[in-house]
Amino acid sequence: MRDGCSRRVIGWAIDDHLCTELVESAVCMAAAMHGALAQAVILHADRGCQYTSAQLARFVDRHNVARSVGRTGVCCDNAAAESF
Repeated sequence: MRDGCSRRVIGWAIDDHLCTELVESAVCMAAAMHGALAQAVILHADRGCQYTSAQLARFVDRHNVARSVGRTGVCCDNAAAESF
């Protein structure tokens, strides 16, 4: 996870799967490294199933995080994260 303003890496998770729990772990680390989630936090990702799952929707709702997904076929939406 990268902070869009400071461009710092603030959360990550590594495992041998791409399940929603991996995203949840990275969001939790980002919140811990940042101190607390700000009022207006947006989690922007591609349309992978781990980011669009109902499980992640419930998780981000509990943590007051808005979700945003890139448009299909538009590589510029995720360019900042993917160029890292």
